[in-house]
Amino acid sequence: MSEEYVVVNIYRSEEKVEEVPQSSEVLTEQKQDLRSKLLGMIDEALDLLGKIQPLPGVISEDELLQKRMQGKRLRGQVSQASDQELSKLQGQVEAYYYDVKALYDAYVKQSSQSVEDLKKYGRKLVSDIKSFLSKASSLFNVDNLSKDVDELSKRLEETNDISMIQSINHSLENLYNFTKDLSSFMDLYNTLSDDVKGSQDVKDLISEVNKRISQKNYNISDLISKLNEIVKKSREASERRKKIDELSKK
Repeated sequence: MSEEYVVVNIYRSEEKVEEVPQSSEVLTEQKQDLRSKLLGMIDEALDLLGKIQPLPGVISEDELLQKRMQGKRLRGQVSQASDQELSKLQGQVEAYYYDVKALYDAYVKQSSQSVEDLKKYGRKLVSDIKSFLSKASSLFNVDNLSKDVDELSKRLEETNDISMIQSINHSLENLYNFTKDLSSFMDLYNTLSDDVKGSQDVKDLISEVNKRISQKNYNISDLISKLNEIVKKSREASERRKKIDELSKK
């Protein structure tokens, strides 16, 4: 019995096989991506902190400084961390980032209200100062004071920066106290008789007030005290004359 042979030709198709990166290479790339992500979060948080000013009820200057130092410290740790340490730092960075973001949102909300409140306070100071100056203008040269108030009022309306508004209000408070003293001086002056108003002592006091206004020396408490003494002596003299007149009529 004859045997038959079947010849089978097998062709192996050649396929291009992509080289799969080693697991260690993939892990390294992932760690580098994580490092970049964490550094980006820290940088964004520090940028937000740079936009925040100390604000009562939200954050103090010391707390703000501590937050900035914490961010810089975390950034240094992330930059130098090993792969193993990087994973441990991830939670700290994320907590810091969301804490700063919440702080910034609270600051923006509160500051918008605080800005308007501070401006209202500043406007009230401006109004009161102008009222005092209107009263004092009949006796003193207050042109420079009026210009200063107008300039501060203009700056107050042009800015929304809390620290700037606080600085402007501080200057307005100084002017308010001074112009209030001018008003007090006027009240005392108006109690004097015409002959006492024309006395050299009173004229010297008025001259000294004008001098201090020109020098921006906003303290006249000593001059008010001197005028008050003149008023007391004038009243005592008036009382004595009144008693003398009553006795002479008897």
